Amino acid sequence: MSRLLEHKPLRFRRRGFSLLEVIVTVVILSIALVPIFAYFGSAPKRSAVTMHRALAHTLANQLLERYRAVPYDTLQRAFGQGEEQARSIISQDPLIRWEAQPRDIAHMVRNYEYTRDIVFEPVQGQPGLALLRVYVRWKMGDVPPREVQISRVIVDYAKVGSVN
Repeated sequence: MSRLLEHKPLRFRRRGFSLLEVIVTVVILSIALVPIFAYFGSAPKRSAVTMHRALAHTLANQLLERYRAVPYDTLQRAFGQGEEQARSIISQDPLIRWEAQPRDIAHMVRNYEYTRDIVFEPVQGQPGLALLRVYVRWKMGDVPPREVQISRVIVDYAKVGSVN
């Protein structure tokens, strides 16, 4: 019996982890890994937002490039009356209608309620200068609609003078 109570020398003792050490390690790792898993879990949503933003920029640039070569006076008559008139002009333009888009883009445009608007704003105190703004809006789920806006300066060289 006395032999059972004897202490073994250090070199013969078992080396390992106690249950308490294992539990503490698991708790620390779980606290550290939860944010990492949450980050990876939200990656598809972030990817979708990026894809929609890229599509919105493409659609806005397409619209802006379409009307870039149009004379200043024509733009002012067509788009200087507000967004409602701009929408009707855009909807009648055969090159801009959503149906003219590739099938996958047209599908996204319908499902996510994309809208495009153009606003023509003359610069105050600067005759012959205006901003042509293009807005593309879309809705993803329950979040408020998102928007991309790009602008271009439009110059009426007859009023401003020619650039050297």
